[in-house]
This record gives sequence, structure tokens and C-alpha cells, in this order.
Amino acid sequence: MIFTIEKDVEKMSERNEEKVLTFKEAMKRTKFGKFQITMIFISGIFMGSAFWETMGINYALPVAECDLGITSKSQYGLISGVWFAGIILTSHSWGFLSDAYGRRKTLIIASLSAFIASILSSVANNLWQMILFRFLNGFFISGSTSIIFAYLGEFLGDKNRSRSMMVSSVIFGACCLALPIMAWLIINQKWQFFIPLLGITYKPWRFFLLACGFPSLFCGISLFFFPESPKFTFSQGNEAKTIKILSRIYKINTGKTDFNILKLKPSEEETNENSKNKNVVSAMFEQTASLCKTYPRSIGIISLLQFLIYFVSNGMLLFFPDILNQTAKFAQESSNTSDVNLCVIVENAIKEHQESFNDFTSSVCIDELEMSSYRYGMTLEVCYMLSFMIISWLVNYTGRLAIFTFISFTTSFCGFAVNYSGTWVGTYLYVWLLGCGINISLLNTVTYDLFPTNLRSLAMSISLMFGRLGSLVGGNIVGFLLDQYCETAFTLSGGVLLAGGILTFLIPNIIRNK
Repeated sequence: MIFTIEKDVEKMSERNEEKVLTFKEAMKRTKFGKFQITMIFISGIFMGSAFWETMGINYALPVAECDLGITSKSQYGLISGVWFAGIILTSHSWGFLSDAYGRRKTLIIASLSAFIASILSSVANNLWQMILFRFLNGFFISGSTSIIFAYLGEFLGDKNRSRSMMVSSVIFGACCLALPIMAWLIINQKWQFFIPLLGITYKPWRFFLLACGFPSLFCGISLFFFPESPKFTFSQGNEAKTIKILSRIYKINTGKTDFNILKLKPSEEETNENSKNKNVVSAMFEQTASLCKTYPRSIGIISLLQFLIYFVSNGMLLFFPDILNQTAKFAQESSNTSDVNLCVIVENAIKEHQESFNDFTSSVCIDELEMSSYRYGMTLEVCYMLSFMIISWLVNYTGRLAIFTFISFTTSFCGFAVNYSGTWVGTYLYVWLLGCGINISLLNTVTYDLFPTNLRSLAMSISLMFGRLGSLVGGNIVGFLLDQYCETAFTLSGGVLLAGGILTFLIPNIIRNK
């Protein structure tokens, strides 16, 4: 009898121990299922929203010149530059707000505000209004793009995190492919109507800018149906809410209600001082100082890598449609293009453009774009989407270092080789040179693993801030070099990517983590 009682007590003790787990164990028990798959899809749309806002304006500006009073091609760079300036100036703040007040709340505010800025951009009456509204759009887009990877990653286990984030990038690639298709369907339409209250003629390009904000609207509304990151709530000491969120995920994934976890064991990584009661500015600087003091090597290398990749991927991408369009024209006019260097075509096209630019104010307003502008955009995005699909399958087998270095070194080779290739080969080398942007998503998964919960969003925001700075610097430097030193622009891009590939080996734990 005594033996039976002792045995029952022992069994009860074992069952109670099963109900007390660490956060990682509890998260693993929720399984990987419908909830995470939906989150991966939403995250891909979030990343796509930034791309639509970045590249969408480039399709709209050529047909918006007369409506906005644009008198110089240099004003294109001003409109594009203020968008990146909005991102750079606020990335740090959004990361802090996310770590202090929650991922979900910050993402909702940022994405819905970005959509409002898109509405304002679509009804801008002149150049300076457009500059102001694009700055506001960049201001808010910065919040959603810098936080979404931290939010997604905290719903995933170690086993599925890298692959899931790369699958999310496949969704992002599909969004990128959809942009030139949507531009072609909308911008080349002939309708228009006057809005007396605003004093503007509403044309297809205006609706296109509005449509570029739809992903932000969709994401902002979608998050009302998703919970806060359980890892964040647990790091804030809210154990009851964390268990409730985990139980909900478990039910969605399995259809069962027997989650039965009563308590979570705290760990050092999942314990965070609540900074809500501190002065926001002082708390932000205190958290930044903690990040730089505790992880100086990690944040330094990641930020520099983001700068180098964005320098080439966005800096050279800015001129991609125009360069390939000029190449296609040259191919139509010449019977033999196989031996002509790509930069010869580029420099001749720039000289012709500068000659016609002097008579810019008397030019006829453009109402639609040539098909080649859309076709080349779709070609590049197909390459991106296919690459993301392949990497999402390979990453768990090869690890991130192998993929990262392969992309860095092969794209670097393309930068050098363009100058020694004919038109046809040089064009494809240029396309793969821009493929270096694939490494951005992979680098974000590395960033997630390097930093604890209470510093993760801030680290991602700071690193992406340096990336956007690289876009600004790269676009201006490449634009300057293309005028007279085209070959130097490609050589510099190759050298930058080579340096990034070598720097990758210095990332802490890059070989161990997948």
C-alpha cells in the first residue's frame, strides 16, 4: 500500500515537471504548422512593401514630370534620396521602440502610417510636396522592414528559423516580380479626371503610387489577428500572457487544446529590464550603449556587411533599367554586338542623353513607358525569386557561410569581368552582379542568432540603417562614375563584394549556426 502511494506521488511529480518548461521547450511543443506558415507569408509581404515603395517611384517619375513640375533629372535623385534619409534617420528609433514596447504594436503603427504616406504621395501637387511625403513614407517603412525579421524569428525554433526566413524571402521575390507587371497594367492606361478640391488631375501614375502602399495596408490589418511575440512578452516578465500565446499557437497548429503548461522557467537571455518607466531618449541611448559594449564585433561586422551589400545591390540597381534599355537599343541598331563592351554602350548613351538634356524644358510630356522598362525589371526579379527558392532548400544542408561566400565571390567576379566581356555576356554578368542582394536576407537570419531578445530588433535596425546608408552612398558614387568612368563603377562594385565575402569569415559562430 505504501509502495503504491509512493509510486502515485512520483508519477504526479513527473507530470508536474512536464508542465514546467523553459521557453524554448514550450515553443518547440507548439509545433511548426499553419500559424508559422501564415506568418512567413505575411513577413514576405512586409519585405515586399519596402521594395514596392523603393522601386515604384522609379516607374512613376518619368510620366509624372509635368504634373509635379520636375525640370531636372537630378531631382529624381532628390525624391529617391529623401526616402532613404527617412529610413536612415529613424531605423535606430524603431528598433528601440520595438524592444521596449513590443514588436506587433510597433509594426501595426509603422505599416498603417506608411500607407497613409502613400496616399499623400499619390495626390502630391508639386515637387516639394512629393519630397515631403516620400520622406514620411520612408520614415514609417523603416519601422516595418527593420522589425519584421525579429518578429517572425521569435515564432520559430532553431531548426526551422533560417529556412523559414529564406522562404519568406521567396514571397518577397514574388512581390518584386509583381511590381513591374502591376506598373505595366496601371501606368500605361489612358484615363484621367480632375479633382477640384485638391487641384490635381488624377492619372494612372497616381493610382500606381497608391497601389504601391497596398502591401503596407494589408500587413497592418493582418497583424490585428496575430499575437505579440511570445518571446518578447516573456522577456518582459509577463508569463501568463506568454503561456496564453503559446497555447493559441499550439491550438492553431494541432487543433488540440491540451497544451497544459503551467509555468515557464526563466533564463538569462529571456529576462529583460522593463524600460517603459525610463525616459525614452535616455533608455534608447542606454540600450544602444549596451549593444555596442557587449557585442562590438558582431554589430560592427554585420553593419559593415549591410553597407557593402546595399552599396552594390541598390547603387547599381538604380541604373539597371536604363542601362539594359540602352543596350537593347544598341543591339537593334547594330548587326554585331558580341565584341562591344557594355561600358562603351553606356558612355555613348550618357553623352547622347546629356546633349538632349540641354533642351529638357521643351520636351514633350511622357504619358507611358516603353515595354522594355518593364521586361528587364521582370527578368531580374525572376532571378531573385528562383535564387531564394534554391537557398531556402539548401541552407539547412550547406549552412549559411557556404551560400554567403559563394554569392559574394561569384557576384564579385561578375563586377570585374563585365569590363572584359562583350555586350551579351556583359549583360548577364550585370544581372548576376545585382544578385548580391540575395545575401541581405541571409544576413538578417545571422543577425537574429547573434543577439538576445532584448537587443535583437535594435541590432537589426542599426545594421539595416547602415545598409540604407550604403544605398545612398552607392547610388551617388555609381552615378558620378558612370558619366566618365563606367569601368571603374563595375570594378569598384566587384572590389566591394570581394571585401564583403572575406569579411563574412569574421562573423562570430557563422560556421556553427545554420
